[in-house]
Formats: sequence, structure tokens, C-alpha cells
Amino acid sequence: MAWFSKIMVGYFLTSLAICDFVYAQDLKFDHLTIEDGLSSNTVNCILQDSKGFMWFGTQEGLNRFDGYEFVSYRHNPGDSTSLSSNDILSLFEDSAGYLWVGTREGLSRHDPLTKTFKAYRPNADDPASLSHNEVHTILETKTNDLWIGTGSGLNKFDPRTETFSHFYPNSSDSTKLQHGVINDLYEDREGTLWLGTGLFGSKGGGLNKMLVNASSDSLRTRNGSIKFKYYGPDPDDSTSIADPWVTAITEDHLGNLWIGTNGGLSKFDR
Repeated sequence: MAWFSKIMVGYFLTSLAICDFVYAQDLKFDHLTIEDGLSSNTVNCILQDSKGFMWFGTQEGLNRFDGYEFVSYRHNPGDSTSLSSNDILSLFEDSAGYLWVGTREGLSRHDPLTKTFKAYRPNADDPASLSHNEVHTILETKTNDLWIGTGSGLNKFDPRTETFSHFYPNSSDSTKLQHGVINDLYEDREGTLWLGTGLFGSKGGGLNKMLVNASSDSLRTRNGSIKFKYYGPDPDDSTSIADPWVTAITEDHLGNLWIGTNGGLSKFDR
């Protein structure tokens, strides 16, 4: 009966191959555009919230999609509870259910109950305001700290006082950020915060680790300032990061960090 078993196995594998081929030929994409209610065909960021709604940040406003139709939110100069700007750069839902919207003209917090927004913008007269208008990335850590990466500095939001602490670059201090443009924030499985910084052609960009260990990598120095460890490109070291413009960070199941840059992909084996 061995011959029969071989025939059946062969038949099974052939059937799988045929099914895979048929399935591959049947792949289809649905197209949703401004004709379907989307506010712009240029979509910069996407998020699904805890209620199942899909949110799309576009160049012409924020869109919520329930699977059938879009609800659009736009900036209204005459309404202080509207979006900060129509040009959406980043989206994040925090543990309290608030939707944070990073725009090119400030940060907005959406209250799902009132359907309104609260705007946070830089204010020259308020040192505890947002550090920069462009909000590139938003992240809440496991300790419920909300971090905002902007076009000029890292911000930590205090929900009690609704104020921001700032972390700016200082090239003369190796324990500080070396570049002020924060493109991505990522918290790894150990609770360490990583920052991707930089712009095309600029110096000081790269990967930054917020130091959290209790030893020499203390989270805070004696004066209370957070310390960072910088990983930048080195033309004399082929194992250094590929490029100083870091745009994306994630971690695989083995604990390796994958770093997307303007000059290629880097895998960081810690």
C-alpha cells in the first residue's frame, strides 16, 4: 500500500499548489478615493482604533471609516475645537481612548465622546508648550508616558498639567540627542525607547537609545536630564548603521532591531 500512500500525498500536494495558484490569480484590491468620500487621495498614515474604526490621515484632512462610509474632519479657522491642520502626518490612540493626530501645524487630541479636538501648538511665550509644529511620530510607552517626535526635538506630555518637557539636540554632548528631527519612536520588549532621527544630507542623524539601565546607563543624570546613546554611520566601519536618516524602527521575535534608513535597511543585533 506504500504506492497508494505516495499517490495520495502527491495528489494532496498538487491540490495545494493548484489552490494556491487559483487564489493568487484571484487577488483583488478595492480602491477608495475622493469619489468614495476620502478627503484626499494622498494618505500619509493609517490606524485602526480600539472600536474597530479605520482612521486615515491625508493631506486634506482626517477620515474615519466604518466599513461603509467616511466621516471627514478638517481644520476650521473659526472653530478652536477643530483639527490643528488638514495635513496629517501621524496617528496614535492612547490607553485612555484618545486619538492623537500629528499634523504639519501642531498636535491635536480627539475626544471620541464629544467628537472634538484640542490643539497643542508651539507658543513662544510658553516654555512648556509643544517644541515644534510638525509632529512626525507619537507613542505611548508601557509606563503610560506619551512621547511626541517633532521637526525640532522630542517632547514628553504631562496629562495632569497638559504641558510638555523638551529634549533638544546638543552635538557637543554625546549623552544628548545629536539631531532634532524625530522621524520614528519605538519601544522594544524590554521597555527601552528608540528614536530614529535625521534628514537627507544633514549631520547627526541616526538611531538613538534612551538609556534606562540602573548602572552607567542611568535614565537620569544628577541634574535630572535624560541621557541617550547614539548610533550613527561611520565610513570606516562597515558594521555601522547604513545612513544618518532613520525613518522606521521595529523589533523581530529574536530581539533584533530592524532600522529603515534613506540608504538601506540595517539589522541591529544587540
